[in-house]
Amino acid sequence: KKKKKKKKKKKTTTTTNTITKNCKNRLKSEETTMNIFCQSFGCHANLFQITGYDIVTLTCNGPYSCEHSHFFISNFSKEIEISAMADAVAQTKFVFAFGSYVYFTYFAEIDSNDLQDTYWSLTNIDKVDIDCFVDFFFFCVCIRMKLFIFFWIEHHISLDPPSLLCLYTQIGTKGYGCAGVTFDNARVKQFSVVCGGKEDSTGFNCYNTAFNNYEDTSFNLTCGLQYSCVDVVVRYDGSSQYDSSCAISCLPSPSLPTCDNVTIFVNNSALGFDDISLSCQ
Repeated sequence: KKKKKKKKKKKTTTTTNTITKNCKNRLKSEETTMNIFCQSFGCHANLFQITGYDIVTLTCNGPYSCEHSHFFISNFSKEIEISAMADAVAQTKFVFAFGSYVYFTYFAEIDSNDLQDTYWSLTNIDKVDIDCFVDFFFFCVCIRMKLFIFFWIEHHISLDPPSLLCLYTQIGTKGYGCAGVTFDNARVKQFSVVCGGKEDSTGFNCYNTAFNNYEDTSFNLTCGLQYSCVDVVVRYDGSSQYDSSCAISCLPSPSLPTCDNVTIFVNNSALGFDDISLSCQ
C-alpha cells in the first residue's frame, strides 16, 4: 500500500510592498505621486517600502486600517502627507528619510488611544509638522470657488491653491491621540508638534510621549489646554557644534494644568543648541 503524503502547513507572513520610482528618464517638469488609501483592516500588518516619488500621501481610514504596519519612505523631493482616523495606526512604525516636508494630522474619537506604541524615525528632512487634535472631530468639504459661493456662520475658512474653498467644522471630544509615541529625529531643520486644540481641549493629547532630538534638529512643542502634555519627555543631544533651537510653549488653561510632569534632558548644551526657551503662560 502507498503511504499518504502529509499536507504541509502554510506559513503566515507579513505582506511586503516595495515600490521604487525610476526618475532618470522623466522630464524635470513631471511630478510623481504615490497615493495609499487604506480602509478597515486594508493595510493591517503590511510592509511598505517606497522611494523616489515627489509626493506620497497615506490615508488610514477606518479601524485597524494601518495597525501593525511598517512604512519606509525615502527620497521624496516635495512632501509626505499622512491622515489617520480613530483606531487606525496603533503600533505602526514610520521611517522617513531624505525629503523636504512631512505633515501628519490625526483626529480621534472619544476616549481613543490610537497612536499608542507608535514609533517615528525622521532623518535628513527640511520640515516636519505633527498635529494631534484629538479633542475635535473634523470635517472638511472642498469645492472650487469659480463655481460656488458659500455663506457660513461660525466656521473657519482656509484658502488653498488653485482656488479651493475649504470649510472646517469642529466638535469637542476627549481622547489620547498621540499618547505613548516615540519620535527619533536627526538632522531635521524644523520639527514642530502641536498637542491639543485651541479651545475645549480635555484630552491627554501627548501623554507619555517621547521626543528625542539628535544632530542638528530644531524643535518646537506647543501644548494646548488641560492635560495636553502630561509625562512628556524631551531629550536633546548636543554632542557637536550646530545651529539649532528649541521652544516649548504651555498655553493657558482655565482650570487644569497644561504641562504636568514634563521632563527635559539637555546634554552638552555648551556645544549644542544656541537658543533654548520654555514658555509657561
